[in-house]
Amino acid sequence: MKAVVVLSVMVLIVAGCGSSSTASASPTPSTPTASPSANGPVVACNLVTQSEASALAGVTLTAITPSGGTATTSCEYVSAARTAEVLVGAKEYSDAASARAAYQTAAQQTVQKQLTPVPVSGVGDAAVIFHNGTIIDVLAFAKGSWAVVILVHPPASDSGLTAAGVTAAGRM
Repeated sequence: MKAVVVLSVMVLIVAGCGSSSTASASPTPSTPTASPSANGPVVACNLVTQSEASALAGVTLTAITPSGGTATTSCEYVSAARTAEVLVGAKEYSDAASARAAYQTAAQQTVQKQLTPVPVSGVGDAAVIFHNGTIIDVLAFAKGSWAVVILVHPPASDSGLTAAGVTAAGRM
Protein backbone atom coordinates (compact mmCIF):
# COMPACT_ATOMS: atom_id res chain seq x y z
CA MET A 1 0.00 0.00 0.00
CA LYS A 2 2.76 2.46 0.95
CA ALA A 3 4.59 1.91 -2.35
CA VAL A 4 1.40 2.51 -4.35
CA VAL A 5 0.64 5.78 -2.54
CA VAL A 6 4.25 7.00 -2.79
CA LEU A 7 4.50 6.17 -6.47
CA SER A 8 1.11 7.75 -7.19
CA VAL A 9 2.00 11.05 -5.52
CA MET A 10 5.47 11.18 -7.09
CA VAL A 11 4.10 10.48 -10.55
CA LEU A 12 1.33 13.05 -10.21
CA ILE A 13 3.54 15.93 -9.12
CA VAL A 14 7.08 15.19 -10.21
CA ALA A 15 6.61 13.29 -13.47
CA GLY A 16 3.94 15.73 -14.51
CA CYS A 17 0.19 15.51 -14.61
CA GLY A 18 -0.95 14.38 -18.02
CA SER A 19 2.61 13.66 -19.10
CA SER A 20 3.37 10.71 -21.34
CA SER A 21 6.52 9.83 -19.38
CA THR A 22 6.57 6.76 -17.19
CA ALA A 23 8.12 6.16 -13.79
CA SER A 24 10.81 3.55 -13.38
CA ALA A 25 10.55 1.16 -10.44
CA SER A 26 14.35 1.13 -9.97
CA PRO A 27 15.96 4.39 -11.08
CA THR A 28 19.68 4.31 -11.80
CA PRO A 29 21.66 6.68 -9.55
CA SER A 30 23.20 9.56 -11.47
CA THR A 31 24.61 12.98 -10.85
CA PRO A 32 21.66 15.37 -11.09
CA THR A 33 21.63 18.52 -13.13
CA ALA A 34 18.77 20.95 -13.03
CA SER A 35 17.31 24.19 -14.29
CA PRO A 36 18.38 27.37 -12.56
CA SER A 37 16.12 29.24 -10.17
CA ALA A 38 16.65 32.54 -8.39
CA ASN A 39 19.14 30.74 -6.10
CA GLY A 40 20.84 28.59 -8.75
CA PRO A 41 20.05 25.12 -10.08
CA VAL A 42 17.16 23.24 -8.47
CA VAL A 43 18.41 19.81 -7.36
CA ALA A 44 16.18 17.70 -5.09
CA CYS A 45 19.08 16.54 -2.90
CA ASN A 46 19.93 20.20 -2.30
CA LEU A 47 16.33 21.16 -1.44
CA VAL A 48 16.36 18.71 1.48
CA THR A 49 19.85 17.58 2.49
CA GLN A 50 20.75 14.18 3.90
CA SER A 51 21.10 15.58 7.42
CA GLU A 52 17.75 17.39 7.16
CA ALA A 53 16.05 14.24 5.83
CA SER A 54 17.56 12.25 8.72
CA ALA A 55 16.27 14.80 11.25
CA LEU A 56 12.82 14.69 9.63
CA ALA A 57 12.69 10.88 9.75
CA GLY A 58 14.27 10.64 13.19
CA VAL A 59 16.93 8.16 12.02
CA THR A 60 20.11 8.31 9.94
CA LEU A 61 19.31 8.18 6.24
CA THR A 62 21.52 7.82 3.18
CA ALA A 63 20.85 9.19 -0.31
CA ILE A 64 20.47 6.25 -2.68
CA THR A 65 18.86 7.52 -5.86
CA PRO A 66 19.61 11.12 -6.78
CA SER A 67 18.51 11.70 -10.33
CA GLY A 68 17.39 14.47 -12.57
CA GLY A 69 17.58 16.42 -15.71
CA THR A 70 17.00 20.00 -16.68
CA ALA A 71 13.37 20.17 -15.51
CA THR A 72 12.83 17.17 -13.21
CA THR A 73 14.90 16.18 -10.20
CA SER A 74 14.40 13.64 -7.43
CA CYS A 75 16.25 12.24 -4.45
CA GLU A 76 15.50 9.30 -2.17
CA TYR A 77 16.96 8.92 1.30
CA VAL A 78 16.55 5.59 3.17
CA SER A 79 17.60 4.08 6.49
CA ALA A 80 19.99 1.11 6.53
CA ALA A 81 17.12 -1.21 7.50
CA ARG A 82 14.79 0.47 4.97
CA THR A 83 12.29 1.19 7.73
CA ALA A 84 12.36 4.93 7.11
CA GLU A 85 12.62 7.07 3.99
CA VAL A 86 12.30 10.59 2.66
CA LEU A 87 11.64 11.20 -1.03
CA VAL A 88 12.04 14.65 -2.58
CA GLY A 89 10.95 15.50 -6.10
CA ALA A 90 10.66 18.68 -8.11
CA LYS A 91 9.42 19.39 -11.61
CA GLU A 92 9.64 22.62 -13.54
CA TYR A 93 6.68 23.65 -15.70
CA SER A 94 6.53 26.22 -18.48
CA ASP A 95 5.17 28.87 -16.11
CA ALA A 96 3.83 29.45 -12.60
CA ALA A 97 0.21 28.87 -13.67
CA SER A 98 1.11 25.43 -15.06
CA ALA A 99 3.01 24.50 -11.88
CA ARG A 100 0.06 25.63 -9.74
CA ALA A 101 -2.36 23.65 -11.94
CA ALA A 102 -0.19 20.49 -11.64
CA TYR A 103 0.02 20.98 -7.87
CA GLN A 104 -3.77 21.45 -7.60
CA THR A 105 -4.54 18.45 -9.83
CA ALA A 106 -2.18 16.27 -7.82
CA ALA A 107 -3.73 17.54 -4.59
CA GLN A 108 -7.24 16.69 -5.79
CA GLN A 109 -6.20 13.23 -6.99
CA THR A 110 -4.28 12.54 -3.78
CA VAL A 111 -7.38 13.30 -1.72
CA GLN A 112 -9.16 10.65 -3.80
CA LYS A 113 -6.47 8.21 -2.60
CA GLN A 114 -7.79 8.76 0.94
CA LEU A 115 -4.99 11.02 2.15
CA THR A 116 -6.19 13.75 4.50
CA PRO A 117 -5.15 17.24 3.31
CA VAL A 118 -4.01 20.01 5.69
CA PRO A 119 -3.42 23.42 4.04
CA VAL A 120 -0.09 25.02 4.97
CA SER A 121 0.82 28.69 4.79
CA GLY A 122 4.28 30.16 4.38
CA VAL A 123 5.66 27.45 2.07
CA GLY A 124 6.14 28.54 -1.53
CA ASP A 125 3.12 29.98 -3.35
CA ALA A 126 0.72 27.24 -2.18
CA ALA A 127 1.22 24.17 -0.01
CA VAL A 128 -0.62 21.27 1.57
CA ILE A 129 0.34 18.35 3.81
CA PHE A 130 -1.35 14.99 3.23
CA HIS A 131 -1.65 12.41 5.99
CA ASN A 132 -2.16 8.69 5.51
CA GLY A 133 -2.43 7.39 9.06
CA THR A 134 0.76 5.66 10.11
CA ILE A 135 2.13 5.10 6.60
CA ILE A 136 3.34 8.40 5.12
CA ASP A 137 3.03 12.15 5.24
CA VAL A 138 3.46 14.25 2.11
CA LEU A 139 4.17 17.96 1.75
CA ALA A 140 3.38 19.26 -1.74
CA PHE A 141 4.00 22.85 -2.76
CA ALA A 142 4.28 25.10 -5.78
CA LYS A 143 6.82 27.89 -6.07
CA GLY A 144 7.09 29.86 -9.25
CA SER A 145 7.19 27.44 -12.16
CA TRP A 146 8.15 24.50 -9.90
CA ALA A 147 6.02 21.83 -8.17
CA VAL A 148 7.76 20.06 -5.27
CA VAL A 149 6.86 17.05 -3.14
CA ILE A 150 8.48 15.79 0.06
CA LEU A 151 7.31 12.34 1.27
CA VAL A 152 8.21 10.96 4.70
CA HIS A 153 7.82 7.40 6.05
CA PRO A 154 7.07 6.93 8.85
CA PRO A 155 5.03 10.14 9.15
CA ALA A 156 6.68 13.30 10.48
CA SER A 157 5.18 16.16 12.45
CA ASP A 158 3.40 18.92 10.53
CA SER A 159 5.87 21.43 12.03
CA GLY A 160 8.82 19.33 10.81
CA LEU A 161 7.37 19.00 7.30
CA THR A 162 6.51 22.69 7.19
CA ALA A 163 10.03 23.65 8.28
CA ALA A 164 11.50 21.34 5.60
CA GLY A 165 9.21 22.99 3.02
CA VAL A 166 10.16 26.51 4.09
CA THR A 167 13.84 25.59 3.83
CA ALA A 168 13.41 23.85 0.46
CA ALA A 169 11.38 26.74 -0.99
CA GLY A 170 14.01 29.18 0.26
CA ARG A 171 16.67 27.31 -1.70
CA MET A 172 14.81 27.76 -4.97
